[in-house]
Amino acid sequence: MQLSVHLLGPVRISGPDREAAVPSRRVRGLIAALTLDGPVTTTADGLIHAIWERPPRSAAVNLRTLVSQLRSRLESVGPGLGDRLTTLRGAYGEGGAYRLRLSADECDVQRFRARCSEGRAALVGEDFETGRKALEAALGLWDGPAGVDLPSTRRLNGRCDALNELRLTAMEDLHHVMLRMGRPAEIVPAVRAALERSPLRERSWSHLIRSQYLSGEIGAALDSFRRLRALLDRELGIEPCPSSQRLHLCVLRGDTDGVRHHDWLAGSG
Repeated sequence: MQLSVHLLGPVRISGPDREAAVPSRRVRGLIAALTLDGPVTTTADGLIHAIWERPPRSAAVNLRTLVSQLRSRLESVGPGLGDRLTTLRGAYGEGGAYRLRLSADECDVQRFRARCSEGRAALVGEDFETGRKALEAALGLWDGPAGVDLPSTRRLNGRCDALNELRLTAMEDLHHVMLRMGRPAEIVPAVRAALERSPLRERSWSHLIRSQYLSGEIGAALDSFRRLRALLDRELGIEPCPSSQRLHLCVLRGDTDGVRHHDWLAGSG
């Protein structure tokens, strides 16, 4: 029976019968701890330190309660799905271990990673249409930041921060694809929005500069580079990276091919 776990945004689970939100923040943390790194076996101690930054003395008892609540929630979206959450004893220490059995396509995090890999491979091979479809599919899985409704602990925050960073990279990969496909004007609003959220990402600035230049707005492209240089000097006390400076030279020289093909994919940043 199919089970779907959604972590790319507010946590929810769904089965063949219905979809359900997960009202308890700690239960959401338990789901994330069991699935963010794939369907791995996790010791009770590992789960406790993922869910609580400073575990209470009753953490072991509380964890068993959370496990019971999660089994009930799984059962509510499909009969028998509660059995997917298994308890393991023996070699796993005093508290045992737990595993939520999922196939690769039953967790949106794993689907996202797979689509990103497909998109990047297609991009490196200059199969831009395949790359566009894979990256759009990957980004379409999101409906908010990862970790938005999870307990704030170092273990969960670190994993969610890495996922959110991968999302930004996938967006930048998609913008590069659109530029290579000759569709610069279509990405300008999305690139501007990305820079409002993450103003120090030079690759996004390069996409703004490239999209402006390739749309015939050479003055705007030069102004964007000046703004980038001023921002980096003010915030970090540094100059734009060599890749950004090479792009600037391409704009100054009117090197359209250089602007169109410029990117970080070969490690040029």
